[in-house]
Amino acid sequence: MTTCRYLWSAAFAAILVLLTGSSMLVAGGGLRQVSPPPTATVGCGLGADPAVSRPVVDPYRFCPEYLLAEQPRSALAAITSIAFAPPCDEMPAPRDWCGALFLVQPSEGTVVWLGQHDADRGERPLNIFAAGLTTPNGLDWYDGAWYVAGGRHIYRLADEDGDGRADANTVLVDHLPEGSGEWTSSLRIGPDGRIYVSKGASCNACEETDPQRAAIISYALDGTDEQVYATGLHHAFDFTWHPGSGDLWITENGRDFLAPDLPLDELNRASQPGQDFGWPYCYQTAAGLVPDESVAGATAERCADTTPAALIFQAHSSPAGMVFYHGTAFPELEGDLLVVMSGSDNQRIPSGYTLLRICFDADGRLETCRNADGNPLLDSQGNPASQDVLIPVDVNYPDHTLEVLHVQEQSFFPDHPVDITVSPDGFIVISVLEGRLIQLRPSPLQWLLQSEPVHH
Repeated sequence: MTTCRYLWSAAFAAILVLLTGSSMLVAGGGLRQVSPPPTATVGCGLGADPAVSRPVVDPYRFCPEYLLAEQPRSALAAITSIAFAPPCDEMPAPRDWCGALFLVQPSEGTVVWLGQHDADRGERPLNIFAAGLTTPNGLDWYDGAWYVAGGRHIYRLADEDGDGRADANTVLVDHLPEGSGEWTSSLRIGPDGRIYVSKGASCNACEETDPQRAAIISYALDGTDEQVYATGLHHAFDFTWHPGSGDLWITENGRDFLAPDLPLDELNRASQPGQDFGWPYCYQTAAGLVPDESVAGATAERCADTTPAALIFQAHSSPAGMVFYHGTAFPELEGDLLVVMSGSDNQRIPSGYTLLRICFDADGRLETCRNADGNPLLDSQGNPASQDVLIPVDVNYPDHTLEVLHVQEQSFFPDHPVDITVSPDGFIVISVLEGRLIQLRPSPLQWLLQSEPVHH
């Protein structure tokens, strides 16, 4: 069937041109887009400008489009966390914004929601839901309200009169650490109905005096009953719970200015409260956690008593937003963890700037990823791999790893993907720090993949 798929691909490339306006060619055993359409808001492609037409995607799987991209680049406000509001039938009362995509703009101090495409204006309007917040970043919906973390604060924002703006704004917490170091705060409402928020370290390698730093903290829904859930996390960029096992999975960015290839960034698993993941005394290598000799008290014995990474990533690739996929648009991804790698800022050779799939079984255990033919994916050392690079794709390296990607030519580079979510339709939406929103919907050629058995 694989041979037939590629024989048929040339014919269907012509159909794709008619459907999307894209020019495609067959190269290296697959399709490659060589002439994207000139517009970015509608169609299967991101635009003709090389500066905004990346990343390169698998044309059998994804049809990328911008939900937000038409403003002048200099005027774009940074976007970090994104989340969809529940549908109208799950709301206490109908709202214009039910089912809409909400996004956070830290530099503007706002939470906004994305309206429907306006044909006359040729864009989707951004509607302000709440303003005057302190560098908002993390947000999550729970029981009729949005919960937002920003600066020193955790807010509860509700639209009680239905006019599309929050009118019941409550500061639940006003003493989170702020200032130097890692300033972002991810926020989620846990399966136990508590607020969880992460705060990064104030430095690269130091002993913190504030227990809220380099940790994940939880609160009751009213902001009381503060508890430290996990420690030793230099920068827990994001976290989420596996829907089956209930384990908490955490993306962690390691410290800087140690070495170009150290420390490795991490995906951590917290199966219970109180786990220590090592920072500042230990950092992650391919061989495990080792002492950071720049910190007093760092010993091999101490590192042995902390929790190592469940999965490691290339140094400075900056694993960021994450979501367990659930939807009908991409059934081959069901139950897997999607992670965007925000990318390095201070490396001579860039790393990251990608979208990864981390493969899980139904019980919440990491498992070997498999390609469309059912064959296991291998890492650069030839070992079975639990991670698969979804974006960018290189038809010459169908089972590639981060080490062989042409980051500067094919990935999100130089923009930084920071968060990811799944729409009610099962489409994948990615926020880009530089002010763009990219949606991945199924390609017209996706059925070619689905016509083969997928072993997962």
